[in-house]
Amino acid sequence: MNILDSIHIILPEKDTVFTKELISFLSPVGKVSRDTITFTKSVDSFVPTVSFSMKGSKVPRVIFHGTHEFKIESEIVNSTGKVKDSPHSYEPIELKTVVDRLTGRKMIELDHTGFNLPWFEGIHPEIIKLRANLDNKSIYKLFPTGEPWDFILPASRKEIIDKKSLDYSVVRRPKFEIVSFDKSSQPLIQFDLQIKDDAQIIRKLFPEGIYDPGPNNVWVYLKNPYDLDICLVLNEWKTGDWSEFFTSSPPSQFRED
Repeated sequence: MNILDSIHIILPEKDTVFTKELISFLSPVGKVSRDTITFTKSVDSFVPTVSFSMKGSKVPRVIFHGTHEFKIESEIVNSTGKVKDSPHSYEPIELKTVVDRLTGRKMIELDHTGFNLPWFEGIHPEIIKLRANLDNKSIYKLFPTGEPWDFILPASRKEIIDKKSLDYSVVRRPKFEIVSFDKSSQPLIQFDLQIKDDAQIIRKLFPEGIYDPGPNNVWVYLKNPYDLDICLVLNEWKTGDWSEFFTSSPPSQFRED
């Protein structure tokens, strides 16, 4: 059986200064080697391992690697042929501004990272392809409330082979999110981070961002040289996890068992 071993987010070597600074900023939640950060897992033996780097790639992309030489890639681009502005009001800011405002505030964990692909008619075909190819190789979960926000949960190999044994009370980080969305034509990469500070203080620190009252976090958009949005989703750190939310996730239509 193929197992999804790793997920690698890649930005082109278009602006090495920006990408190196972003990797340095994220270093408290991972291990940096040259121009790559491999994010810390809540359980060392869990898969997939998630990393982020810059490489000789023409466009931003994500590479999914598995056992038995399994490999599938997705480009983080707008393939709709349309331009649509976001309905939300926000102002991208410099990464240095984020660093300055968070001085003295500890970054605890990366809850999840992932990417959004714009699509205005149903589910993005690329995401349908990923569902079909990754469902039986990982703990691939459709969002329980019906939105096209797919998640891959870190898990042991045994849990992936025997999906019925999954313990949802276990902390599972970093999760990986794959989103098909119709609010904007701009592709997006997100890093959902937990900061050791009160949520309302974090909100006041970043008035340029988008405050989401549901999870009580703020989406901070970074100025960047790529044709996509790069967002830091800043949350108040709390113990525990929310993986058990997926106990009511509907079964995937692609699952064979």
